[in-house]
Amino acid sequence: MKFWSFSTTVRNPERIRRFLLAFKELEGEKWTHETQSKFQFLLLQQKLYGIGNPEFEKTLTPEQLKWLYSENLTYEQAKNIVLSKNYVGGADMRGRQSLNPIKKMGFVYLNDEKQIVITPLGNAFLAEDYDLGDIFFRSLLKWQYPNPDANDYPKKDGYNIKPLIATLHLIAKVNKLCSSQHLKEKGVSKTEFAIFFTTLSNYVNINSTADALIEFRKEYEAKIGKAEKDAFAKQYFELNCSEYDSWGNAIDYADNVIRYFRLTRLFYLRGNGFYIDLEPRRKVEIESLLETDNASALTFETKIDYSLYLGDITKPELPWENITKLQNVIDVLLQDIETAENELHNKNISVPQRPKTVKADNTKTLKELIESLRNYRRKLFDIETHAETQQHENIENCISSLQSIFILAEKRPVELERMVALGLHILNDAIGIKPNYPVGDDNQPTFTAPANKPDIECFYQSFNSICEVTMLSNIAKI
Repeated sequence: MKFWSFSTTVRNPERIRRFLLAFKELEGEKWTHETQSKFQFLLLQQKLYGIGNPEFEKTLTPEQLKWLYSENLTYEQAKNIVLSKNYVGGADMRGRQSLNPIKKMGFVYLNDEKQIVITPLGNAFLAEDYDLGDIFFRSLLKWQYPNPDANDYPKKDGYNIKPLIATLHLIAKVNKLCSSQHLKEKGVSKTEFAIFFTTLSNYVNINSTADALIEFRKEYEAKIGKAEKDAFAKQYFELNCSEYDSWGNAIDYADNVIRYFRLTRLFYLRGNGFYIDLEPRRKVEIESLLETDNASALTFETKIDYSLYLGDITKPELPWENITKLQNVIDVLLQDIETAENELHNKNISVPQRPKTVKADNTKTLKELIESLRNYRRKLFDIETHAETQQHENIENCISSLQSIFILAEKRPVELERMVALGLHILNDAIGIKPNYPVGDDNQPTFTAPANKPDIECFYQSFNSICEVTMLSNIAKI
């Protein structure tokens, strides 16, 4: 048996987009050994791997290192560097591996003539105004096992699951069990996710898995101290899930899956980021999915059939995209907005003009209104954030967090951008601080800001500026 997970070699969705941009240059060509190698050369030319990696760089000559760090690395220089690595299987094998992340997510496929095709979903991802959350939602919504492009997850081994939908069902079931047993409803911990979610292979086991998770939680929470809890979790995994992989890999895969699932905006983190739960602000959408999809896999005859389905942005028809459900989404949004406005009023903080709500008899207008209201809600969050940063204790907390950024175990780049944005708010003549990282409905960043945009845009009373954030502490090279 295997965990279901994404490739851990490409963890950043913005990097996946840049892989796709490089692959776009080959669209229409046949996917031969030559074009496979060419793809790998293009990736290095665009500095999408290798650079900054000591293991990669240690075998390069001084001249090759100079090329690598020059502003204009040429295609021929990149080819020279890749070929000098003498990869087992050759550069073409590396090119095939590099294609996997964008192919598995439905951004590209190979047609009957083995020609390279960018799907409608892939082209939407390449658009200047792409919505990262929507792109990944539409891909992950349809990700399933078995499928014709994943030989390691066959039906004969019991696989029958859509991981994203199954995760929604399992968290909902766990919360329901907690409610019935008078336990706190708090979603699931990352430890529980590692044990019970990425090892779930069939949708018919969702209820029994929820029961097992609750029993595990009771024993786990009865342990005293972190060391004892961690030892119990590892032992439980080795006794019940040892056929999958190691405990260390289980944690790594779980963290990677949660990172991608958060992009869909259907989940939010709680308990200082240790628990993942269903996003209450997307209640209508989540309940609609749970009512209409039991997380069972569909049947596809060929790889192309599956790839075309993954890449079709019109499929499946979303169960809440009708006038009644969209109006329900608006009602939930307005309740949330009213609560946020009242909290600001109670703190004597003025609020901007709320977007006008209009009655509409078509889904297009309602979806536009929903987007407008969500943007307004984010603005309210930003106003509250600005007010909070003016308090002395929060200034001290911001300084302390920035000073300790390098000791964080994970999410350092994302947390750095968040903390720098807070720090820029502290300058009390700020009119507006606009970080460009994507956020969930809780206004917490899900990833770093995309390429070709400033990390943070700053608007003050007497000047404007942009801010670029980096984890690099010494960028001098050669």
